[in-house]
Amino acid sequence: MATNYSIKLIIRDDKPVKQNGKHPLYFLVRLNKHLIKLPTGKEIQKVNWDKGSVKAVSGANFQLLNSYLGKKIAAFDQYVLRMDTMGKPVTKTVVKNFFKREGAMTFYQFFEDQIQLWIGVKKESTIMSYKYTLQILKEFNPDLNFGDIDVEMIERLDKYLRLVRKNKTGGTFGRHKCLKTIIKIAIRKDLLDKNPYDHFKIKLADANRAFLSVEEIKKLKTASLPEDLLRVQTTRETFLFACYTGLRFSDIVNLKWSNIKENPDRLEIVMEKTGKEITIPIIPLAKTILMHLKKEAISGQINVFKAISNQVVNRNLKELMIYTGIKKKLTFHSARNSFACNHIEADTHILYLKDLLGHSDIGTTQIYAKSLTKGLYESMNKLSKIYN
Repeated sequence: MATNYSIKLIIRDDKPVKQNGKHPLYFLVRLNKHLIKLPTGKEIQKVNWDKGSVKAVSGANFQLLNSYLGKKIAAFDQYVLRMDTMGKPVTKTVVKNFFKREGAMTFYQFFEDQIQLWIGVKKESTIMSYKYTLQILKEFNPDLNFGDIDVEMIERLDKYLRLVRKNKTGGTFGRHKCLKTIIKIAIRKDLLDKNPYDHFKIKLADANRAFLSVEEIKKLKTASLPEDLLRVQTTRETFLFACYTGLRFSDIVNLKWSNIKENPDRLEIVMEKTGKEITIPIIPLAKTILMHLKKEAISGQINVFKAISNQVVNRNLKELMIYTGIKKKLTFHSARNSFACNHIEADTHILYLKDLLGHSDIGTTQIYAKSLTKGLYESMNKLSKIYN
């Protein structure tokens, strides 16, 4: 259905004349029953403007002024036609966006500006995630703008991520999450009317998570390693500590001796990812590692673990698995998975596990239970005994 609108130029002689004797020129858009007045950024003396023909008739460069304003109106007409052809509604916000500033601010300009506002406020890893999302969006559609953002566009982006870029569910989820946040901010600033994600469900990452059983952790702990492979030995110690505490890699590398408390032995930290305060009791196996690290620590060392990147740890972890004979593809996060799954295996109350992991939603904690198939067989065996 064609948009019911009209557009013309008006001189705002209802406003006080400026010191240079000129009045501002505005676009007057009639959209259905709405009147929208938008500044052109140009001004003219009243004597040089003809209200009948709605154009400049004299003054310096008046012909260039008419040409510029005429092109802006023609561009808006083309824009409305394109929106009608695609079946997209032309709203007050859409109209305002088109004429905002010297030509409309593009979606990518807005995205980049938002990232700049976050620098120094959000974590560097978060900033990098948004920059990466912006880069992928530009590859997907170099000309993407506010008027193009709808459910159909989100669906095409999802298909592009999965089929063209071959992103797995986790990677796809991350890109959608960033874009959804930017869209919400745009809505708050009246740059968009609706959030297409209200009608698009983002698929969560696969709940099947690699982890080590208690027996495998014992095997890892006692495995013989070459004495000259200090980096692999250090990785084992760090990984085991995460298995015993459930800490993420970001919290491991930021763990300070001041976070270690006594009577009772515990860790008190603010989680890097969520900013949530948690308390984790220290079991003897974890305390043994801390005692060894304290003995090896240099004078004045603030952090418990020496600085290392996640990439290097994961590379060392792969080598460590060769020496232990454990044939599983693990990352450092597998230690946290192991902590959670083994708690469930031990029949620990899931509410306590939720607090230990620092989860806000128990549904997140319950995901770990899906990694355990043993419980399914035990449940069916119990059912079988009832029938027998």
